[in-house]
Parts: sequence; structure tokens; C-alpha cells
Amino acid sequence: MDDKRLEVLLTELNENSAERQNVARQIIELYKDSTDADAYYALGLIYEEGYAVTIDYAQAFYYYREGSKLNHANCEFALSKCYLLGKGCKKSYVKAVYYTECAVRDGSKEAIDHLKVITEVIFSTEQYKFTLEDQEWLDKKNDEVARRVKERYPNA
Repeated sequence: MDDKRLEVLLTELNENSAERQNVARQIIELYKDSTDADAYYALGLIYEEGYAVTIDYAQAFYYYREGSKLNHANCEFALSKCYLLGKGCKKSYVKAVYYTECAVRDGSKEAIDHLKVITEVIFSTEQYKFTLEDQEWLDKKNDEVARRVKERYPNA
């Protein structure tokens, strides 16, 4: 994390429930126009959890997606959970797996365990079939992670 002040505020946001609302307000005020990946993560968390704002999953999704474009592992992992649960977006298991794979690639240890669970639950059953929309989305991504998703799940 490049911005030490944001690092301190994010730590306080996660650890200090008594001051959480005030810390969230500070982050919004200081970083609402930032293009920093860590700021995107902090703002996404604030909107997802409703710290000092009304819960807004679409806004959280926006910030997580912007951070994921910068290969921020926490944003990618949070984005994968948005897709898994349909928070702020249309539910998509393929996109959930894709962004979890991205988070693993970019260093999220938490995403490793999550990837094992969601792949077992979603893709190890006959219930889930890749749709044409899933296939087209992966084809459009056309990167190493998309190829890995296709290899891991032969019916993709």
C-alpha cells in the first residue's frame, strides 16, 4: 500500500468498531476521487458494509471492479464474492471463479481456500452448465486466467 495514511485508516476501519463511522467518513472525504487501488478497496468495503453510508452494493461493485482492473487482489476477491452472491451485479458463477483465480494470482491467500470451496460446490456437480454467455465472456477476456478457468472446467 503506497499511501500510509490510507493504510492506517483502513486498519482502523477493520479493527475499531467504535470509530468505524468516523473513519469511513474520512476515507470517503479524502479518497472519493482517487484512482488508487487501495482506495477503491476501502471505498468498496465502506459501501458494501454501510459504514457511514447507506449500503449500496452497486457502488461497492463499482469500486471493486475499478480496483480489480489494477490487479488489486482484495478488490478481485471482493468482486468474485459480488458475482457469486449477485451483490450489485447479475449473479455469475463463471465470473466469480474468474475473479477468485485473479485474486489467487495476485497474492490473496484467502482466495485460495475460497476457490477450492466454490469450485467444489458449483462445478463438481452436474447442476451447473456453462452458458453461451459464460463462454463468450471467457473468450472475450482471452487471458491466462480465462484459459485456466476453461481448462479446470472441461464443460466450459
